[in-house]
Amino acid sequence: MESSLSAISVGRLVSIKNFDVVLDAWTGISIPLRLVGDGPEYKNLENQAQRLGLLDRVELLGERSDVSELMARSDLLVVASDKEGFSYVVLEALRSRLAVVSTKTGVAAELVPKKYLIDQPNSEILAKMVSKTIDSWEQTKREFEEAWRNAEELTTRRMVKATESVYLETLRFVSSSAS
Repeated sequence: MESSLSAISVGRLVSIKNFDVVLDAWTGISIPLRLVGDGPEYKNLENQAQRLGLLDRVELLGERSDVSELMARSDLLVVASDKEGFSYVVLEALRSRLAVVSTKTGVAAELVPKKYLIDQPNSEILAKMVSKTIDSWEQTKREFEEAWRNAEELTTRRMVKATESVYLETLRFVSSSAS
């Protein structure tokens, strides 16, 4: 295992995000975890981390404006949500070249290599997946190369340009049909 690795988990601290599952999983994981976000579950998660003896390797950072910088200093994003929309956190992590272990939800189900996805939030399964990911870190990085390239393709500028191309093509078609 690479002892210099670190993980991050980011989001609004609400029950649907299952940060409690992440903390339960972390009892068997030795790398540091930064938990970034605020919400009604903050105090419960802080108490849970203390009760589980995780304060030596888990930091609850609260709401932060420097999430991009925190991701740049991390290697792995962990997501255990029951439900996600598009999930810019996953996209940002992939664009920052982080590996991602996630539940099959939102954009993670489309962009993250399938072997790094878990069906449902379960601390035991999550712990095993994170452990496998960090224990075979060089292989993990190779397996994420395509996901990192695909995430780069989803930049806002490229999405706007692609949408603009569709509109221009439609306008050309409409004007040529009208002639």
